[in-house]
Amino acid sequence: MTHAAVSPRLLTTLLMLGLLGWGIVHAVGAFRFNHDLRRGLVVLGCMAAFLGFWLWMLRQRSRRLARLRAPATTALTTQWLREGSLDTIPQGPPSKDDR
Repeated sequence: MTHAAVSPRLLTTLLMLGLLGWGIVHAVGAFRFNHDLRRGLVVLGCMAAFLGFWLWMLRQRSRRLARLRAPATTALTTQWLREGSLDTIPQGPPSKDDR
């Protein structure tokens, strides 16, 4: 019996949706405690801040890993590529006037 592999992205999405649902349940409970809307909003705000921070950290991690997987380029090559012109590549070391 073999099991199909589940992607980490799907698991993370399901976990975040579960946490969001759990936060909504707690927010409704906090509101029903004394019918103060601020209590529910505080609970939802804290859950949103937590999930937002988590998403931001996952994004930073994926960007870092993508940067590590990318071929190594020097700062000058990156600058030339950004400028869009490769005909200005200097030939040889910079002169004293260029420094």
